[in-house]
Amino acid sequence: MSPYLLPIIAIILGLFMLNKSANIFIDTSVSLSSILGMPTFIIGIVIIGFGTSVPELVISALASIQGQPGISIGNAYGSNIANIGLILGISALLMPLIIKPITIKKELVILLAVTLVSVWLLSDNYLSRIDGIILLLTLTVFMVFTVYFSMKQAKNEATNNFKDIALHEKMDVDIIIHDDNTKESSFSGSLVKTSVFILIGLVGIILSSHILVWGASEVAFLMGINELIIGLTIVAVGTSLPELASAIVSIRKKHNDLVLGNVIGSNFFNTLAVVGVAGAIHPLEIQANVLYRDMSIMTAMSVFILVLGYKGFFNIEVKVGRFAGAIFLSSYATYILYLLFQYFP
Repeated sequence: MSPYLLPIIAIILGLFMLNKSANIFIDTSVSLSSILGMPTFIIGIVIIGFGTSVPELVISALASIQGQPGISIGNAYGSNIANIGLILGISALLMPLIIKPITIKKELVILLAVTLVSVWLLSDNYLSRIDGIILLLTLTVFMVFTVYFSMKQAKNEATNNFKDIALHEKMDVDIIIHDDNTKESSFSGSLVKTSVFILIGLVGIILSSHILVWGASEVAFLMGINELIIGLTIVAVGTSLPELASAIVSIRKKHNDLVLGNVIGSNFFNTLAVVGVAGAIHPLEIQANVLYRDMSIMTAMSVFILVLGYKGFFNIEVKVGRFAGAIFLSSYATYILYLLFQYFP
């Protein structure tokens, strides 16, 4: 029997299980958020953004524990490159994407700033525990402010809506609020079931990640390929499947404005949470080409999105068309071919 058979089966099985488990985790997390009455913005940023990055987070953590920095770091930054080049490229080819001015002025600028901070922290080719903690603290501060301001905004909007309804219907605001809470409580019966499925999805992600990391490591060892390349290609694309699935569903449902938000949120969590957790668990030596090749490409792609959306700074809605999508996709294909030709001349 070929020594490659089991590792290849493990990679295929791991990717399949990872995708299914991630879908269960994301879908049930959104359901739980709705049951608990969380604002839509929080669901999008916290649940979808974090949920689609759970595979990367688990795999990088496991690889870090096992002393495999190539897979750990390659998975995180390779997924970021795949999110922009592959997912954004395919999405724009299927349907032109709409970028709202607030997304350009806020989310895109913050993502670029976070990317530059991570480049600075890894400029010494070493991810220390302090670096990891700094990334995690940055994530925590951002999330606290995001949740606080979005909850405050949602509360103000709800209050204004209730007042408008009360004036229109000549009803008391307190009665309307009471009725609304009564309606929300009708979903409480599925709370336990939803929580159980969240747990099943999370266990599936952890188990499939173990299988995938083992298979990828074995293939890299048997073929003499740098594990970083495995992390940047096979593992990165595999863990980006939830983002790709979310993007395709958004396009099918004509919510093409959500695609870029999904990519930005995922890249944000990958850069801060995934790399941060990996560094906090175990300090990692970083190969020089990660900084000069992979992080440079990741940064350049982020800047390109910002350049495409420059009109957003003037409060003009921006459309990312099929031509831009072709540029993203061809850039990603060129990057992958370059990686492969380095090890398969």
